[in-house]
Amino acid sequence: MRHDLQPVQTTAMRGSEQGTIERAFELARTGQARSMPALRALLIREGHLDVQHHLSGSLIRRQLRILMDQARDVRSPAEA
Repeated sequence: MRHDLQPVQTTAMRGSEQGTIERAFELARTGQARSMPALRALLIREGHLDVQHHLSGSLIRRQLRILMDQARDVRSPAEA
């Protein structure tokens, strides 16, 4: 017996198939967010749920900060 189950679409996924963490990495990588507070605010504005919980781990915050720093370095030429 085969059941064709459709994935449940949460508010965070409507209009996009990206989850909160994937979107956080995209925003950090592209430089659209330049700090953790700005990143959280963007995700909340986009309708993602439980943003604070998703970004609460120290490793994920460190990875996101590194990506934001790298994006900032790429966007602004060396000022040394």
